[in-house]
Amino acid sequence: MDVTNQISIIIVTYNREKMLRDLLDQLNLLVSNVEIVLVNNSNEPLNDSHIPSKVTHFIHKKFSTPAAARNAALEYATKEWVLFFDDDIILPDHYFQQAIYLLEKHPNIDIFGGPDQTPIRASYFQQALGLALQSPMTTAHSRLRHLKQNKTILKATERDLILCHLWIRRSFLKDHDLSFPESYFRNEENLLIHQAQTKGAEIYYFSDLFVFHYRKANLVPLAFAVFRSGFYRIKSIKKIPSLSGILFLIPSCWIIFIFCTFTQLLENNSLHPAYVQIWALYIFLSVAFTLKVTIKRPQYFFVALLYQIMINLLYGLGTLTGLLRLLLRL
Repeated sequence: MDVTNQISIIIVTYNREKMLRDLLDQLNLLVSNVEIVLVNNSNEPLNDSHIPSKVTHFIHKKFSTPAAARNAALEYATKEWVLFFDDDIILPDHYFQQAIYLLEKHPNIDIFGGPDQTPIRASYFQQALGLALQSPMTTAHSRLRHLKQNKTILKATERDLILCHLWIRRSFLKDHDLSFPESYFRNEENLLIHQAQTKGAEIYYFSDLFVFHYRKANLVPLAFAVFRSGFYRIKSIKKIPSLSGILFLIPSCWIIFIFCTFTQLLENNSLHPAYVQIWALYIFLSVAFTLKVTIKRPQYFFVALLYQIMINLLYGLGTLTGLLRLLLRL
């Protein structure tokens, strides 16, 4: 089976022209006869005037959210499979062969994808962040998005698939009138995948179908992304309560616990033994899980540990903000 002539590739780009150009050059080498829909989701034109000539459809418009940009691109897609790519990924040479392998084993599949990996030439801090994302304390039950195992094929849910490379059967979206929720700045794929699952979609995760994905090199964009992930998870839960789970709420509980710790210190100049025990447990688990993911690359241990703690706190702040906003609107 060769599906490469049945693919509409959708790429939403924003101010990353070199990475975008590298991805388009890779696609030109790896596949032919694919339809490429590119959205320049910016008010600024592309500096490289040759990029639009490499794609089938080019849209230059600043949309309210990336989700809205993807929905606009879907209007131009004509092939059976829609493949959503981020503009900052690198494809392994065997990427499309792995997709064909999965489709041969599961011909009735509707949505599928796999993990992302940190590129070898990424910076030290990006490598450390990539390792931190594999820790259960960082990404909990969504860590499959960043774990590459050997020929692992699983029935998947919205927690397992990542939007930087996501395959969706276009006819399934059309038949069930599904699209990305346009008011979401993050987690839009989670809602769409869950809605598709409730309508009977066959959804799979394949560990050997992976891409190399650059991590955020700047702390500020990373902080905003993590905070928004927590915030929009609560927004998703409000819309679909079944998307909830205790693991999503633990980081917000930890924020409250930190506040209570400082309050008790200010009032009593000491901590109750229970507080000390909980802090000791948190420190032990943080160190243990970071050791687990950096055991073969110990030079990244301390930075990966800091990333793990930072992501816990920011995700907790995001979910707590979402919860407070939800309560204020009741």
